[in-house]
Amino acid sequence: MILGFLAKGGSGKSSVSSQMALYLNQEKATVLAVDADHNMDLAYNISGGEIPKLNHYSESLPDIAKELSL
Repeated sequence: MILGFLAKGGSGKSSVSSQMALYLNQEKATVLAVDADHNMDLAYNISGGEIPKLNHYSESLPDIAKELSL
């Protein structure tokens, strides 16, 4: 099952999608939650109020390749 939550800013997409992800996880479903917004509301909501530390390699393919020694 693939669910997408699309609407204008401030309409509650992060709130609804985080509640759906938490519910599905509680029901023992495998969940991959992807947030394409820079404000990370989904990560904040799902983590219980703490934004997890994320590794940021760079914004260019050559920098990523260098980091991964490719």
